[in-house]
Amino acid sequence: MDSNTITAVATPPGTAGVAILRLSGTDAFRIAETLFTPVHPAAPVRDMAGYTAAYGTIHAGGIRGDAVLLVFRAPRSYTGEDVCEIQCHGGSVVITKLLHAAIAAGAQPAAAGEFTKRAFLNGKVSLSQAEAIHAVITAQSESAVHAADFQKSGKMKQIIDGVCDKLLNVSATLTALLDYPEETTEAGENIIPAHISEDIETSLETLTQLRDGFHTGALLRDGIRTVFLGSPNVGKSSLFNKLAGRERSIVTDIAGTTRDIVEECIVLPACDGVPPLTLIVSDCAGVRNTGDRTAADVIESIGVSRTIEAAADCDVIIAIFDGSRAVSEDDIIVLNIIHKSTTPVLCVVNKSDLPAVFDEAVLENKNVLRLSAKNMPQVDVCAAFANAVSGVLGIKTSANGAGTLGSGMLSNGMLSNAYCGNLRQLDCVTRACESLSAAANALCAGLPDAAAYAAADSLQCLYELEGKGASDTIVSEVFARFCVGK
Repeated sequence: MDSNTITAVATPPGTAGVAILRLSGTDAFRIAETLFTPVHPAAPVRDMAGYTAAYGTIHAGGIRGDAVLLVFRAPRSYTGEDVCEIQCHGGSVVITKLLHAAIAAGAQPAAAGEFTKRAFLNGKVSLSQAEAIHAVITAQSESAVHAADFQKSGKMKQIIDGVCDKLLNVSATLTALLDYPEETTEAGENIIPAHISEDIETSLETLTQLRDGFHTGALLRDGIRTVFLGSPNVGKSSLFNKLAGRERSIVTDIAGTTRDIVEECIVLPACDGVPPLTLIVSDCAGVRNTGDRTAADVIESIGVSRTIEAAADCDVIIAIFDGSRAVSEDDIIVLNIIHKSTTPVLCVVNKSDLPAVFDEAVLENKNVLRLSAKNMPQVDVCAAFANAVSGVLGIKTSANGAGTLGSGMLSNGMLSNAYCGNLRQLDCVTRACESLSAAANALCAGLPDAAAYAAADSLQCLYELEGKGASDTIVSEVFARFCVGK
């Protein structure tokens, strides 16, 4: 590991209450002493204990000011090295002077993500944990933070380490069969312990769950692309506005009011064991046969075409029907779309406060939510909608508040099982699954040598996932995505 001391500003540029300069490396304390003088000079920086702070004065480039110094001693620091953080008044002038003074004193400017890269190289975090730290920094929603926190906490690493231990034992046992056949055969046949096949099967099951949970995890992390689909005047815009908590779409009694796609990011709070859901909702033009008689018809026809295109490229379709009227010809157009679609569909029967006329048999056992977008309180609509959408997407709650997230688990709105957090991890796990499947097939065919090779290959894929066998190029790509100072 490079022992050079690095430095960077750890806070965003611009006006702020506090700015932070971070130092990490063997000369961190010496360089900090050139920048900071404690109010009690009898306690120099180099003698400060780890996890302590001192109040004092910074002096850099002719500027002086109040500051606080925090000290973290190796190996009990974020990077595993000696670390100092100087907190001073915010503003670009002071912190820039401080950074230049640190460099003049011998520190090197840190590259993007170099602090976390040093933490990885010093064994403080695995590669998947480092990626989770980046995911927390870039998270745009509460659910994205929850999703990243599982990996950052090390729980996914524990799962991977458990699988690696099993596969290491499988490889060693099968290799011993091949290297010392005279000690492991009876009547000319190989004796393969029963646990070998069991370990391969359970490991494959675990990795398959990680792989298959990727899509649902991405929905929680990136947001659920949601399209409101329905004939005119069924209450699409009313429901859209209720969920958004404001008059985002125009609502009138005139059919065809919405002619273009209105998009809004809506966060539904956690409730009943369902985590916070971020919906990227598109309120679309009402679907109907517009004809081609007038300019208005042409404009509306374009809007309807965009609606159909949006429904073909989303994560979930919300098909909305007016429960107070009979099934119309326009409703049939909507029904034809959802019955042919492979996208998950939630059918909302709106205007439940009015006498029920709509024949729900035409929905053909689709998931149905009945509500009144106009008269139900917003909190009730949001809770009902969150539960219904989570059910359609495989996030199912149970009586005790726990539930399943595809192949993962939810408890009190938090993820308690793992899934691949990004495409790099998905690729590693997918290749590991393929190799393990080959190992299982080889074992069934009586080919322990092929099974040993495939199990070892799967193990290498998992080592790469956690960074043990990852190339320098892969490691550099991971940390290049970070900001400077982290």
